[in-house]
Amino acid sequence: MDKIKQLNIVNSSNSTQASLASVSMRELFLNWLVDGNVKKYPVGVILSCLDKISDYAIQKKISTDGIWEYMRFNAFKPVYNKLLEANLLRVTDKSTYKVFIVAGQLYLKFLKEKPWIQKVSLTGEVIEDATIKEQVDAGNQPIKAINPEDVIAWLVTQPNAKGTLYLEHVVRQYMRSLRSAPMKLSAPPIGSRDVFACRTVSELDELWSIFKTAPNYKKVNSDTSGMFSAGLGVYRRYLESIAGNDNQSVAVQSVKSPKQEATSFCSDILLKNLEEHFPKGFRINSPIEIRRFRRFVMEDYGEEIMLSDEELTELILSCGTLFEGKVYIIQTDATERIKSAIDSAANEGAEIVFYSAFYEQNEDWLFPASIISAEMLKNTLMSLYPQFIHKTNCLAVEVQIGSELAKIGCEVLRVWGDNVLLSYEQLSERLPYVPVDKIKYVLSQNGDFIWNSEGVYTYISKVDIADEEHIAIADFVATAYLKDGYSSLSDIPLSEIAERNYELSLTAVQNAAFAIVLADKYDKRGKIIIRKGDILDALSIMKEHCRSLEKCSLRDLLNFERELTGETHRWIPMEAGYAVMIRADEDTFLAEKYVRFNVLEIDNVLDQFVEDNYLPLRSITTFSVFPDCGQAWNLFLLESYCRRFSERFRFEVLAVNSKNAGVIVRKNCTASYIEIMADAVAVSSIMLEKAAIEDFLCNNGYIGKRSYTKTNELIELANAIRERRN
Repeated sequence: MDKIKQLNIVNSSNSTQASLASVSMRELFLNWLVDGNVKKYPVGVILSCLDKISDYAIQKKISTDGIWEYMRFNAFKPVYNKLLEANLLRVTDKSTYKVFIVAGQLYLKFLKEKPWIQKVSLTGEVIEDATIKEQVDAGNQPIKAINPEDVIAWLVTQPNAKGTLYLEHVVRQYMRSLRSAPMKLSAPPIGSRDVFACRTVSELDELWSIFKTAPNYKKVNSDTSGMFSAGLGVYRRYLESIAGNDNQSVAVQSVKSPKQEATSFCSDILLKNLEEHFPKGFRINSPIEIRRFRRFVMEDYGEEIMLSDEELTELILSCGTLFEGKVYIIQTDATERIKSAIDSAANEGAEIVFYSAFYEQNEDWLFPASIISAEMLKNTLMSLYPQFIHKTNCLAVEVQIGSELAKIGCEVLRVWGDNVLLSYEQLSERLPYVPVDKIKYVLSQNGDFIWNSEGVYTYISKVDIADEEHIAIADFVATAYLKDGYSSLSDIPLSEIAERNYELSLTAVQNAAFAIVLADKYDKRGKIIIRKGDILDALSIMKEHCRSLEKCSLRDLLNFERELTGETHRWIPMEAGYAVMIRADEDTFLAEKYVRFNVLEIDNVLDQFVEDNYLPLRSITTFSVFPDCGQAWNLFLLESYCRRFSERFRFEVLAVNSKNAGVIVRKNCTASYIEIMADAVAVSSIMLEKAAIEDFLCNNGYIGKRSYTKTNELIELANAIRERRN
């Protein structure tokens, strides 16, 4: 299809010679498309899709303006991204959504290229769009018109503007009024380019005097709700700013409309009203708040606000900061105080500031100043310090390589000073804008910070270890490793090092010695030292230790594990004892040679007790029929037998314990432990409720305590078993 046919499909009235000042963005986009910039879909489909999406964006409040109102790539790009994320649109209108993916990209490309900036006439002469078209003054010298986008960009940087999208939306209405209203004021019409061709205040005042004498001025200004005269006021302020004229009051007065000049209203009555009567914020979507606002203005100033509710709402939005549905007026002295605090921290060398920590430190004056949360503080800091790096929860003064935790580590070192030991509290006082939980996490995760005692750390460089001591420690560990396959921090000779570093605990000295001397070749599991890459662990070492014993108590095993790892994991000594030795009673473990199990006879006895597939260990209450084994029979001894020696039975339990909790299970039974417990619950008559089930399992010896993490899963299994049996 050729270009002429495509144009006729979409807009048969379009003319390539039409004045660019009167051509809409839609028509400009159309011309651009038919100029060979569309391939996948017909031009009509593209435009129809964008028309539909434009209505959708406004209806769903994704955008306050239609798509054809956007003239800047950076303004439309976030709207395009939000529309792509509109799941409802993707589900309810798949075809439109599919086309929009392409159509939106085309419109972005169109905005980026700005093809309307220059067009070529039929004679080959280059002409420009009305927004930048050169005008000729009395001396026939070319004067380049000011781009309205420059006016908007300037205004959002002014005091109390905050650069919000809402202000930009309001000012865009003003600028549009400057394009449309003049054409209704005279015949032949005064083009919008005549307004923006005014480069000085005097030129604009001269044009203003012409506008005011137009016969239909009052009607036009009334129809646009004062937007035309308000736009002139904004434009006049802009001209004053580029000319260095600060006499804004004159500017406001000279273009004041019958319905109040909007910018003056925003900077005077509106601000005072919001500050005095709405210190806790103005609810932006509340008709009640609007009525209260109007009443307060009438009571305080004796004037009635002639703007519509919608226009008044837009002005309120433009003069404050919107946060969680409310508009707040942030005091100027508060922003200065924030800036002073951040500048002071940066001058002292701080590289990172967390919004939550800063807010917590200064909430007593931030909250009364209408900065009501850390998130709102973040927005303020982003406008005050656009040159900083703003992350989700903090700002960084400079671009730094490394993670957030690495940066916090650098901050900790920056304030450490000459101290050997520092606590969480001391570091938090020196780093007021870093949350204490972040400091704690960094100290616990960074191996260069050595734990000394509860909440107290030292830094690796603060520990004094001589060169000859380095050699002695390395030799000791190497020798122990050759002999036993591991070494322990508890065995390393550190007495002289400990005496010299008297401020540190023995644990801190041991961990520092490992970090300084051994960490490059060895790994540490608790207090166990093994070569990097080895899989040796505390349980394996405990088992080897048990093989060297003939008799020991449970307490002996617990103490050995504590000496080995510096901690007590009760299950490790018990698991090792059961795996290598025989538990003769609650506190005694024996080597195998002290017990003689007659496997055939013992299994025959168990056959009589275990009538089904399983039986709780505690259900066996008599041992008179068990054959002599050299030790007195009890439940601990029977558990050891079932664990390692029986040919027909095995022992199942959630975790090793000293409460005789667990189940004797026939080896040909393939059920898991949770299935065994579910079967026991299903056979019983108890209610399938968490508390009742856990009481049943504990009382009957299936678990050692009245808590079980998979009770809900067990209930489902038990219920299914009952349904099958019924």
